[in-house]
Amino acid sequence: MAPSLALFRRPCGLLELHLFNSVVNFQCPDNDKQCNLWTAVDLFIFILMGLFGGVLGMVFNAVNTKITFFRLKYLTRRHRIVRFVLEIV
Repeated sequence: MAPSLALFRRPCGLLELHLFNSVVNFQCPDNDKQCNLWTAVDLFIFILMGLFGGVLGMVFNAVNTKITFFRLKYLTRRHRIVRFVLEIV
């Protein structure tokens, strides 16, 4: 089944995973009244994952900016032409 807008129209389309012609349903059973899909520990883990990803992205952007300024400052015209030709090939 290809992802489409029909997934959003189904009542539990976002909570099902279709693997190997079987359906894994991420819902509480109807008869279980004390079922908790999300807990505070899960929320804390997701917050930590988001913070880690944000810090990692920030470090990547900072290093990339430093490398770019270094290349612009210290690469001569001849180096730029050679690099351009190598990238084309």
